[in-house]
Amino acid sequence: MNDEPIFTSTGQALAVAFLVMAHEPRQGSPFRKAILQIMESLETMTKSQQAWFDQLQGVRSASSTINFGGLTSDEIRAQCSMITQTVYDHLPDPERFAVLARFAYQVEKAQGVAGLAEYVRPSIRITDQIAIRALVYGHTTPKQREKGLSYTEISRERGIPVITLRRTAAVIAKTTRLLEDMAIERLTPMFARDGVVPKQEEPCAETT
Repeated sequence: MNDEPIFTSTGQALAVAFLVMAHEPRQGSPFRKAILQIMESLETMTKSQQAWFDQLQGVRSASSTINFGGLTSDEIRAQCSMITQTVYDHLPDPERFAVLARFAYQVEKAQGVAGLAEYVRPSIRITDQIAIRALVYGHTTPKQREKGLSYTEISRERGIPVITLRRTAAVIAKTTRLLEDMAIERLTPMFARDGVVPKQEEPCAETT
């Protein structure tokens, strides 16, 4: 087992864990090869995912900071399962929605987007549920704005002025960032305790 933390941050842990758990184990295929194939199929990668992809390929990179040394494929998957389950077990609904919308895939991501859209609804002026979900999805998956979720396209489809969509998107972005920050703050001590991320340094007592 690793003596050092596996990930350098909680965000990195979430990004990799949800990626791994979004795909079933591939029988007859070594874990490293299977994950490379999964990651190659992604249209875009986060910085953390790209760093891990480089590391799996054996590319020397200063950003390759994920430490799975000494862990078997089953142990890696178990760690990822623990990380994603912690999200479900310990986060309040709004924070969980934000994490799922940002890091999860497929059905889980859709659940996060739907929950987050419902959460922000009282704080915005738009009532069109489809438009709200499109804005949430576009914020948590920025590349999708280039593939059917631009403000202009949403405006054309839903009949809402672009300026209104932009202002609503700003509220959604602010709310989502706040919820993500709260989730990270809540999860980090738990992950640090389990050796997933580095332990937090205790604040130094002030001296007079």
